[in-house]
Amino acid sequence: LPSPLCVGFFHPTVYINSEDREENDLRLILKHELTHFKRKDLWFKGVLMLARAVHFFNPFVHWMAKLAEKDMEFSCDLMVMENCDMEAREAYSMAILRTVKEANSKNMQMSTAFSGGKEELKARFENIFDMTKKKRGIALFTAAAILFCGGTAFVGCTAPEPKETPETRVVY
Repeated sequence: LPSPLCVGFFHPTVYINSEDREENDLRLILKHELTHFKRKDLWFKGVLMLARAVHFFNPFVHWMAKLAEKDMEFSCDLMVMENCDMEAREAYSMAILRTVKEANSKNMQMSTAFSGGKEELKARFENIFDMTKKKRGIALFTAAAILFCGGTAFVGCTAPEPKETPETRVVY
C-alpha cells in the first residue's frame, strides 16, 4: 500500500501500510481515516470519478475534481486538528510526513490515500498550522446563487416574433 487508506463504499475498511508505527502516529492516522469515513468522502470521490469519466475530454472537470479532492483532505485535516494546540498539530504534520516518506507515491483512485507532490504537502501543512477561524463562505455562496438565478430567470421571457409567411399564389 502507498499509505494508510480507507476503501469500500458499503463496508469501508481502513488499511495501514505498516505495523511499525508509533502509537501516537497510529492514533492520528486512524482519526484522519475515520474522519474520511464519517464524512463519506469515498462517495464524493466516486461522484468526482464519474464526472471525470463522463467529461473525459474537458480539462476543466479534471482540474475541478483535483481541487475538490485537495479541499477534501484540507477539511479532513481541519476536523482532525479541531481544538488542538500547536504541539498536536506538529505531531500530526510529522505523522503525515513520515507516512508520505514511506509511500511509493502510487495514485489510488478510489481511496483516501494521499497522492500529492511537494507543493501540495506544503500547502497542507500551512493549512494545518493555520489556526485562524475559517469562514464558511455562506455569504459568497448566497451572492453567487442570487446572481445566477437573477441572470437566468429572464432568459425565456421574450415574446417570439411572428414569422412572416410568404404569400402563396395559385397559378393555373
